[in-house]
Amino acid sequence: MSDIHAEPIFSTLSRDIERDGKRVWIEIFDDGEGGWRLEVVDEHGNFTGWLASFATEQEALDEVLRTIEQEGIDSVIASISDFSDDELLVIPCPCGSGKPFTLCCGDSGARVLH
Repeated sequence: MSDIHAEPIFSTLSRDIERDGKRVWIEIFDDGEGGWRLEVVDEHGNFTGWLASFATEQEALDEVLRTIEQEGIDSVIASISDFSDDELLVIPCPCGSGKPFTLCCGDSGARVLH
């Protein structure tokens, strides 16, 4: 089991990209269990995270680039208003803490997309 308080090990494939005049930072990091996590951070510091881990760094990068290509960059720009208050209370935090999203990373304006 991974230590959720340990500093993440970021992939060299992490990068920023810009589409349609909007910039996001793609963060790919070791999940502590042999896989790779994926989050996209927007210009306001909000993040969109994938629930599942990826087997490789490249798979994670390919997934986010495919998502942006098919759905547009707005699909990975977080807006807490995308969820009702009831939904936010039951979404598990993607950091793996086991806490509800709103009582953990949700305080920072994050959302879970995939």
